Amino acid sequence: VHANIQIGVPTGDGQRLAFFNGVRYTLGPHTFSLNELENGILRGNRKPPYHLNKPFAAGDPRLAVVLPVDHRIHFALNCGAKACPPVKWFTEEALDEELGIAAQAWVELDDNVGVDAEKAVVTLSQICNWYAVDFGKGSQEVVRTLAQYALGDKKAILTDVLCRKFTVKYSPYDWSNPAVRVVPFKESCYKCLVVR
Repeated sequence: VHANIQIGVPTGDGQRLAFFNGVRYTLGPHTFSLNELENGILRGNRKPPYHLNKPFAAGDPRLAVVLPVDHRIHFALNCGAKACPPVKWFTEEALDEELGIAAQAWVELDDNVGVDAEKAVVTLSQICNWYAVDFGKGSQEVVRTLAQYALGDKKAILTDVLCRKFTVKYSPYDWSNPAVRVVPFKESCYKCLVVR
């Protein structure tokens, strides 16, 4: 949110690349891009979507702060896009419970996990496609992981669909920003990628 206010909201692929890889924050003795915070630290130093390498190479001192992967982080991170999970406040004392609640709320929304029981089709957010490795091996395991957070009728329908042959589809990602007043993206951010 801070970077969106200071630099503006990226609207295209090139702007998003500059934004997530160029915007940097200093935390303790290290500097991190938004990409490095998400994929390096919070995702256990896994390759981000559409990248060839992991954020931190062998010997990088920032590897010391890498966390084990917890797929529920995808239900908590917000990059400013309309399709992102809502912005929430998390606490150290109750983080596990709060991530569980965020997961349940995210799975309940049909835009994120939609099920057509009759046609045996599960439609998932692109987040589940981009970060599939965080949820499991193969689409069946991804849906099984998500089903554990479903409640009521949705849980029953997902449980039924998981017992049969089903198809997984991914919905388009809505990158638009729901803010009423959006700061235009500052093209000078492209320099962030060159000057570090």
